[in-house]
Amino acid sequence: MATHGLPDHSLDKPKATFPLILMAKAVNDIVDDLCKRDSRFRIIQDLLREEQTGQPCLSLYEFAGVVLPKGRSVMQTSDLLSGIENEVMDVVLFLRDNESRPVTLKGISNGDGWLASSLYEIMLAVIYEIMDAFDISITAEHVPLKGDLLTHLSLLISLHRQSKQLGLKSPEPPPKTPQLDQGEGESRYRYQNSLASTSERSSTKLIRVLHLLPGSGDSPIYCRLEQRNLDTDEIEEALSYVWGNEEDPKSIYVDNRPFPVTVNLHDILLGLRYQHATRTIWIDAICINQSDPQEKAHQIRLMHNIYSKARKTTIWLTRQTPELAATGDPSDILGSLPPGFGGNTIDQYDLVSILKEVHQPSSSNTLYKTICLGIMLIHCANVILSHEWWERVWTVQEAALPIQHPNIVFRGYEFSFGDLMAASAAIENLQDTITGHFEACLKDDGDGNPRDLEPVLCVWQHQTTYWMLRRSGFILNRLRQSQISPQVGVAPAYMLLMIFSAYKATDPRDKYFALRALLPKIERDLMYPTYNESVESVFTRATAQCFNTSAKALLLSTRFKLLIESQPDSSNATSHPSWAYDFTYSDSHYHSIAAEDDITFDGYLDHNRSWQPEYREGMEGNRFLATPRTLFCTGVHIGTIHTTGIVPYFDDGTEPGGYGEFICRVHFHRNRRNMGRRKRKFATQIFLRTLSACEAFLYKVTSPRSILGRGVRRLLCDALPKETLNIFTLGREEYVNRATNEEDDTVHDRLKRAAGKPYFITDEGIIGIATAPVRVGDALVVIHMSSAYLVLREVEDPEGERSTQEHRIVARAVVSENQDKMRARIQKLESRDFQIV
Repeated sequence: MATHGLPDHSLDKPKATFPLILMAKAVNDIVDDLCKRDSRFRIIQDLLREEQTGQPCLSLYEFAGVVLPKGRSVMQTSDLLSGIENEVMDVVLFLRDNESRPVTLKGISNGDGWLASSLYEIMLAVIYEIMDAFDISITAEHVPLKGDLLTHLSLLISLHRQSKQLGLKSPEPPPKTPQLDQGEGESRYRYQNSLASTSERSSTKLIRVLHLLPGSGDSPIYCRLEQRNLDTDEIEEALSYVWGNEEDPKSIYVDNRPFPVTVNLHDILLGLRYQHATRTIWIDAICINQSDPQEKAHQIRLMHNIYSKARKTTIWLTRQTPELAATGDPSDILGSLPPGFGGNTIDQYDLVSILKEVHQPSSSNTLYKTICLGIMLIHCANVILSHEWWERVWTVQEAALPIQHPNIVFRGYEFSFGDLMAASAAIENLQDTITGHFEACLKDDGDGNPRDLEPVLCVWQHQTTYWMLRRSGFILNRLRQSQISPQVGVAPAYMLLMIFSAYKATDPRDKYFALRALLPKIERDLMYPTYNESVESVFTRATAQCFNTSAKALLLSTRFKLLIESQPDSSNATSHPSWAYDFTYSDSHYHSIAAEDDITFDGYLDHNRSWQPEYREGMEGNRFLATPRTLFCTGVHIGTIHTTGIVPYFDDGTEPGGYGEFICRVHFHRNRRNMGRRKRKFATQIFLRTLSACEAFLYKVTSPRSILGRGVRRLLCDALPKETLNIFTLGREEYVNRATNEEDDTVHDRLKRAAGKPYFITDEGIIGIATAPVRVGDALVVIHMSSAYLVLREVEDPEGERSTQEHRIVARAVVSENQDKMRARIQKLESRDFQIV
């Protein structure tokens, strides 16, 4: 008999389906047992079971093409399970004996792909959580093959058996989270109950909404809270805003008791409330008990439902930054324009009216007035996009998830997110037209472009340059357009972390948690938001989950710093894995090689020209796993470091002759393997030492940027191979052998940007710059699928107890050897296993 419109052929199924059913059953049994011992596993249990019936989630099996007999669950269907439901280890033995091919993600047919990938991600999550909860470690021989479901299930079963003999490890002390001053005494507001404790089920969908009572002017703000159920009740409106400074909070009254809020939120509430009617709205700072970590974590899991279900979402942009002070100067990008600018009477912050005039211009508009109107539009957009709201990570989901375009309130005007995107499209259309007039005006070719257009055309150019840098609105618009299905989500976690790396959060942990609502369903439901863990623990789990679910996540290595780099002097720097990233903030992609004069060392490292060339090399079939302590991976040992130093500072009053000494040192150690040509090498060293002495003398008697100083410095530069100097000038290799002063200044400025960084030379003569101090004896390596070169250091084993050598990452690096040469070098070397702690 058909079920859900599918034919009833329970035993007539694809080759891969039956093994997947058995593995899903085994995982379900393990998770059921673990839930009795630790509540964290309930989140995974919710993926495997339906809330109402308590039975295994049928959708997993339906996607696999298996139809169950009417009225029976998978656990009750003995003909499918072949009598092996008592011991989950029998599943592995059965599959090994009866399957002619490995059960891998690549080997499974497309029809079963959803079930296979979902089951794979669930197993990876359970493996990590068992090891973390019971403090279990494994050795390299137990690491499963990447993408192989059967070896992952074998490891999961083994860990589950070990956990039965162990107790839960002691939880780490919850970190102290700054809270608004709640005041003293019995009069202050207290939440009646925790939304996280109303049910033992982790999927309860209770929230609170705020009823903002009528009022006017600056009169006290009164409101009350009401509990709602997302499954049955509606959400009239949700607010998206920036909390603002938490110092000197103001009081509102919730259920007639004082409740502290930030000054920013207090001002927003004054603007939101109606004079004669109650306004019902969801506001995170009030509707969530911010002092209850369990409730905060619980409500984060509901953010996707809240913003996608709200009938209206309001984005309130208020309290502009200080640079928006009125100057009356049109060339001031964010300053107020002069009244009546260009003869236009529209208010300069009325986006909708300006946009309407751009689309339907008056027939009497002159070219000058039209250009000024375009400036008003792009200026208004720039001021809106300069608000810090566009830089906060929580606002991403708040703009992307609502079904209808959110409404934006700005300087007393209200318009939709769609209006802002329409303004952006209009600016793009105006660019070609106005830029054409600008070029004609510069040529002064007599084609009717009077010279009085030049000032306003220059203003347009300034505004356009700034507008191109403020791309936050375009990213959010693409996210809104990509909402195809809640199952699919927007993108995996590693990709969202890359896209929003330059967004900020008051609590660093929110940099990860705030992206949850945009993830694909399985990945979203497996995220375990908790404020009872430190930032380091949350970022370690985030890094591991990204690594385990997608090998491409190793591209994060050139975007984000490692935790050990962010906390080099911290007492707990060695208490967390050296491979964990610090996701707090990174704007390196804004300062890459493409940024020209604004390049930084982190930006140079982030550009793909600095990546190791074999980062696309796949790991399917290799052993790869990130556990709470260890990253098991494969890669190539490129060389051992034999020389280290610090790139010196130049022309800042430091040691005279430092530049020449640095060049001599690099040249000597880079070529020490080629000692056969002793006479030539000796002559070169004498020449360099002479130039170095000249540089030191000139440093004392004249300016380092004098003609003589430049000449000596250029000769020193020319003594190094082009690719070697390239690394110290952060990719400015095209300027190395040119002779103009301006180009010398470019090289000089780039050298100063690399100054202070540790450099090294390997036994193969490869020169590199590291992100943190390195030592002689450290190893330069590449890890499969990782874009960054890594420097590893052996972990001492004085007792000789370990069978496999462990390493810690001490730095990321860029190297002098170009990608083609390095690719040829790597391909000659043997791949090996690494165990990084």
